[in-house]
Amino acid sequence: MYFISPGIRLGYGVVERFLSEGLVYPPVLKKGLFTTAAVDNIDHNPSSTTAKTSFHGTGISIFQHPSDDISGIERGELILGNRSNSRQVSSLPDTYANVRPAYLKTKPKPPNSPDTILKLTDHDYLKQSLQCMCRWWYEIDLVVSDSEV
Repeated sequence: MYFISPGIRLGYGVVERFLSEGLVYPPVLKKGLFTTAAVDNIDHNPSSTTAKTSFHGTGISIFQHPSDDISGIERGELILGNRSNSRQVSSLPDTYANVRPAYLKTKPKPPNSPDTILKLTDHDYLKQSLQCMCRWWYEIDLVVSDSEV
């Protein structure tokens, strides 16, 4: 018999909860609350030629929004796994661990390049955009010029 660290036991408990509920989530989340998430990639030194000085990962933040009348339902304590006879964690199902490749069924139309935009017959939208941009630059120049005096 060997000692299982609390972190490993916590991992066993999270996997057991996944197997019973079919979801992977932080154990502190409550049921019945409006929940949002923000996901972003994290890249440190992506131009590096070695894995020693670069990092790529994903940051995920999950937010729950209780209200005065809806405070959510506690999910209950996470039962720490106690598999003293095994060092192996249960595997996630293939549908969770293996993501099928995504592909388009039709060939997408390429975006307009500057050359094709200039060949279009109606240049009014382009002319209006350029005039608007020029007015904006003129206003910025006036504000900057006035503040420097």
